[in-house]
Amino acid sequence: MLAHFSSVDGSSPAADFAKHHPGEFAWSQPDGAYFYTRYQFRELVRRFPSHDRADDAAYRLADPVEGGECEGYVPCYIEYRGAFTGLNAFLTQFPKSEYAGEAVGRANDAFTSNLADALAHPDGFETLSPQTVDSLLKAYSATAARLPDSLRARAQAGIDSARQMLDSLPRAHP
Repeated sequence: MLAHFSSVDGSSPAADFAKHHPGEFAWSQPDGAYFYTRYQFRELVRRFPSHDRADDAAYRLADPVEGGECEGYVPCYIEYRGAFTGLNAFLTQFPKSEYAGEAVGRANDAFTSNLADALAHPDGFETLSPQTVDSLLKAYSATAARLPDSLRARAQAGIDSARQMLDSLPRAHP
């Protein structure tokens, strides 16, 4: 499914199939396309959470969300384009997975790269929403507290860096 139907143009013959399988495909009005929701991965994790491949499937669910627009809303870039929401869910459920180290690096980057962009280009973002970014950092902190020591330290370093950037943003965004 992922290889053949990751994106289905709304005017293609496959669009009718996608339209009739809303659990497997999500419609994106701005893109005029359906995007595969990775339904089979979600089902594997939900139905067989102890399976050898459950962490692999859960990590695939942490890929960036396709379709739609963030329209200058910084938390959207962190949560969806940077995939923080999926990465945080993955780290919560599989903190000792072989993919956990990579997930921590990606979660850190979701915050630091987007906040660095907001600092460097204060006019390029319509809405910063520091309270929302702060709540995302708090969620990540709660997850990081349950990680193995080495990963906890890496996550905390990313959180501290993001918090420092967030605290600098009001000066960049008067």
